Amino acid sequence: MMGGVRLAFTAWMLLWLAILLPEVGPQNFFWLCNAAKFVLLLALWTRNRLLVSSQAGTVVLVGAGWTLDVGVGVIVGGSVTGLTAYMFEDQLSLAMRLTSLYHVVLPVLVLWLLWCWGYDRRGWWLQCLFGTALVAGGWLLTEPRRNINLVFQPALAGWEAIPGGVWLALLLIAYPLVIYLPGHWLLARLFAERPGDPAEPELPTP
Repeated sequence: MMGGVRLAFTAWMLLWLAILLPEVGPQNFFWLCNAAKFVLLLALWTRNRLLVSSQAGTVVLVGAGWTLDVGVGVIVGGSVTGLTAYMFEDQLSLAMRLTSLYHVVLPVLVLWLLWCWGYDRRGWWLQCLFGTALVAGGWLLTEPRRNINLVFQPALAGWEAIPGGVWLALLLIAYPLVIYLPGHWLLARLFAERPGDPAEPELPTP
């Protein structure tokens, strides 16, 4: 079963890249959830529990929030928070917007992997390093109009007066406390920390 999941996820990544790169380019890789997919792909092929655990909290919490915002947006006619507004606009192609539905499926994959392999409590520290590099890299290397990971301006009106460097420093503190740590706390209580190498899930015998 795990082999099929590896192949299916690899095929999905190739399809996603074929759609994403011509339309929005590689800068979108700096989004925390987009970058998480590359880490999870490596984790699947190397059976690395630590890599899965490092992305699990972020993927589950952000995926749940994204799904809720889009679901409510379908009912009320647009994103409530503004973070998923692109799903209701025509600036991106339909194919590009449909690929964002991975936010719904990826948390399910992560939870299944944690059930199979267990949770590594060192994941939070690795995610802090990983997330810090992405946020700082996005600030240095991406276009301000994209506002990837909200590094260039707050989503709240009136906060734009905060100097850019100060806002970046606040984000580097806020993401670990608001996303990484709560995600770690939740998953560490739901899944056991297992010793040894991750085992392949056993299929029931007839």
